[in-house]
Amino acid sequence: MNELEERLRTDLFGATELIEAEPDLDAVMREGDRVLRGRFVRRMAGGVAVALVVGLVTWVATVPRAVPGVPAPMATSSASPVTSESASIDLRDAGVNQSDPPARAVEVSATRTATGYSVSFTITNADGTQRRRSGDVEPGKALLTQYPRLMVGVVAARFDWRDSVYADMVGGISGTEKVLPGLGLTVVVDVAEKAGNTIKGLLWQGADGLVHDDTGNAVPEARIGLAGVVGTVYLSERLGFLGYRETDGSEIVSTQDLAPDNDLVKIAVWSGTSTPDRKGRATVIGLLPDGASDPAVTLAGYGQEWSSGKLSDTGRGVFVAVGQDATGRKGSLVTKVVYTDADGKRVTYRPKA
Repeated sequence: MNELEERLRTDLFGATELIEAEPDLDAVMREGDRVLRGRFVRRMAGGVAVALVVGLVTWVATVPRAVPGVPAPMATSSASPVTSESASIDLRDAGVNQSDPPARAVEVSATRTATGYSVSFTITNADGTQRRRSGDVEPGKALLTQYPRLMVGVVAARFDWRDSVYADMVGGISGTEKVLPGLGLTVVVDVAEKAGNTIKGLLWQGADGLVHDDTGNAVPEARIGLAGVVGTVYLSERLGFLGYRETDGSEIVSTQDLAPDNDLVKIAVWSGTSTPDRKGRATVIGLLPDGASDPAVTLAGYGQEWSSGKLSDTGRGVFVAVGQDATGRKGSLVTKVVYTDADGKRVTYRPKA
């Protein structure tokens, strides 16, 4: 054994003297608990620090702030609805009896209200003097004003066509219309050749495809297809008006002869047309008595057809007939109508010539 080994041996023996032969187990456990608690506290502190950092980042991210260099977007506002609108019609250049108009011009102003529209009419006479009237109209209805040889009104709707119904037709009447697009109103003007006409009411086909009257009510109607064309028969008992229009408005038939009399079947005839291919063509409409059904129509001439239907709501029977006949007489195209009356009996009606 050399000197180096002897020194190492001596140091090792000295170190072992510091170690107890039987360690204190309770002391060891207490020391272990202290170490674990120290580690737990350090971990909690670290977790709280992380939470604080995350919370700070989250709060900073959620606080609204302007981005430098990026302008804020402009707020877009929707277009405001039109509240007032007006229209002027020069009766000297409106296609309505231009040679002798009852006034120079018509101006109509309308304003939207909580319940509809407030309307004012200004009539400018030939000498420059003016007449004014005003009134209110609800949506879907009409406001009509009558002057000598002139009717001016507003329909609180848009329409495809209209019929002006007069108590007594004195001479011819021509009309024109003008739309107030912002309010969805239609100005209507009728000019008569002679004085003495008094407006009873108005009928029109609206955007919904139904026929309405000036009180806003839909009137009974029937769609009837005939000769490749679909038309509408409509009846206003309030106005005493029976009419027929083809879809494109090319054929117009109407009558106000609806009073009870010996003519059990009310018939109206339209003969003559502006289209060359229909020259001499007659269109006849008929209205059966209340409760009548199952009509059979006998026609004269050639190229004739007929079809029937029932009016909505009332179920009253109507028919339409077409054929070549330029006479315009009730009995020239339709010679006989047979139907079942309300009592179940078959009745034969022959139109008067």
